[in-house]
Amino acid sequence: MQRARALAQEELCDGMDRRICWRPSHRDRQNHPELPADACVQGRLIVRQVQPRHGEKPFLLALFTTLVEEDSDSVLDLYGYRWNIEMDLRSLKTMLGLEQLSSTTPEMVAKEIDVAIVAYNLVRAVTCVAAQKAGLKPRQFSFTRVRNLINAYAPMIAAARDPREAQHWADTMMYYINQAKLPRRHRKRAPYPREVWAKPEKYPKRRD
Repeated sequence: MQRARALAQEELCDGMDRRICWRPSHRDRQNHPELPADACVQGRLIVRQVQPRHGEKPFLLALFTTLVEEDSDSVLDLYGYRWNIEMDLRSLKTMLGLEQLSSTTPEMVAKEIDVAIVAYNLVRAVTCVAAQKAGLKPRQFSFTRVRNLINAYAPMIAAARDPREAQHWADTMMYYINQAKLPRRHRKRAPYPREVWAKPEKYPKRRD
């Protein structure tokens, strides 16, 4: 919010929507000395009062965007999908092993990332098929459970003796995936404060 106030050069208020030219601060230039002298980003600053889901106190959301021609409500709706992106990144890191890469060369690191993304897309594609059949949204299914079911049945499908047996295992897998729906939460629960668990890890010294 402090940075948004500096951009607007005035006190923020609900409903504000104005064109802004962002220029790097002194600290930005210290952290990124490669920025040209005339570096700037043309955009707009949108400020709206939002109400959290759990009944907490409303707060002002300041959003800087380069979508200068779009309707402000459309931009805010688009920003609302940021939570899905955060969840997808968590799935890639924790569920598919990208939190700590094991490769030691740039080429193998690129391959490791590509394989994880392919696995992620496979889980999402299978989830979409199940969601279409059930008339639900794909996000209503558990990513972890779908992934575990694919890991369990994919070897059986690959080792099938004929197409009929492969279809049998595929149908069985889809049956159990249809049971992998996330539970519906009817009552509101107060959110727990976010905490980060320390992960003590020792890395070898760099060799020049």
